[in-house]
Amino acid sequence: HTGLERCPMDTGGTCFSTGMCDVFRRGLAVRCERGRCRCKPGFCNLHGACKSQASFDDRSKPRPCPSFTGESSGPLGCSPVFGATRRFLGLCVCKPGYCSVQGVCRKNMGNFKAKVAPITQAGADFPGPRVTTGMAMSGGGSRALAM
Repeated sequence: HTGLERCPMDTGGTCFSTGMCDVFRRGLAVRCERGRCRCKPGFCNLHGACKSQASFDDRSKPRPCPSFTGESSGPLGCSPVFGATRRFLGLCVCKPGYCSVQGVCRKNMGNFKAKVAPITQAGADFPGPRVTTGMAMSGGGSRALAM
């Protein structure tokens, strides 16, 4: 399971001892196969639970973003401080293609996909092709690292 599958079926749960999967994995939508909890056809794993494939596929659709900056327009319009705005009923709202982020209109960059790759002592090499952008987090407590 790479994290980028269209419809991952493996929930990450096990059922070796009882032959049954935890109820939170969505009861009738999950089954035990060779000691692993897997979603039945028509369902996909999302954060350890089986969801209908239709709702899973909806994740890639663009989400509407907030357009209200929280400010009213003055007699001269909206301040350029708020980015790409327009006046609408006396309010400063973002122009189409822009989203309000903490009151400032920023270009809508769409949805991003991320791949999570565990790096451990057993597998210290980053898998896959070279990346140009990344984020690293490690452990907790006094040896924690976040970049």
